[in-house]
Amino acid sequence: AHTLVLNAFSDDTVKLVIAHTLGEINGSTKVLAKCNFVKAKEINDPNHGSIWKWELKRQVNAATS
Repeated sequence: AHTLVLNAFSDDTVKLVIAHTLGEINGSTKVLAKCNFVKAKEINDPNHGSIWKWELKRQVNAATS
């Protein structure tokens, strides 16, 4: 997951990476949390129940801003 995030952010136009998981603590949520994703929203999906939306925003480098 970390390598996928690095690959996404290697493109300067990418400002945000989004992921979705089932709405419960599990291996996927632990990986996302370890990669500094933040749970941004809970969605009620009619087919899958609770879905969590996770976001990771590009870090702004103070030296370049």
